[in-house]
Amino acid sequence: IIDITDDDYGIWYMDAADDKDRYEGKTVRFTARIMKNRKLPKNFCVPGRKAMTCCAEDIRFIGFLCKYPELDNLKNGDWVTLTANMHYERRREYGGVGPVLYATEVVACGSFILSRIPFGMSLNAYLKGEKVWLLIWKKKLFSAKAADVPPSSVRGF
Repeated sequence: IIDITDDDYGIWYMDAADDKDRYEGKTVRFTARIMKNRKLPKNFCVPGRKAMTCCAEDIRFIGFLCKYPELDNLKNGDWVTLTANMHYERRREYGGVGPVLYATEVVACGSFILSRIPFGMSLNAYLKGEKVWLLIWKKKLFSAKAADVPPSSVRGF
């Protein structure tokens, strides 16, 4: 199994898109957000992440087509750890040949709950890349939207 870390997802995505010989028939595992679309065939979704190549204005969702027979058990936007076999096929969605993942295991990611913040203290959450950095400060509350951050990436200080 090729384990793709949070930090390596973008590099792996570009490499897998360009080098089919390296990944054809291999098994990969990574954490991703499930995106469903009515235009995709039944039991197909796109697990992926948001990525930035230059600046905040160019952030977009990137991922590969994936077949998962139990897709009805997941909601759009769920974070999962996906294990899948990779193959390259001619697909209309790609307008040619592209990577297609065949899910062999899908495990929902846990969520995180913040509690027991002392009275008079507040939480400061920094969003850097796809990681949320949590700090507790006095007097003022700062926050960052964490909807696009996998729970496995949360680290506390």
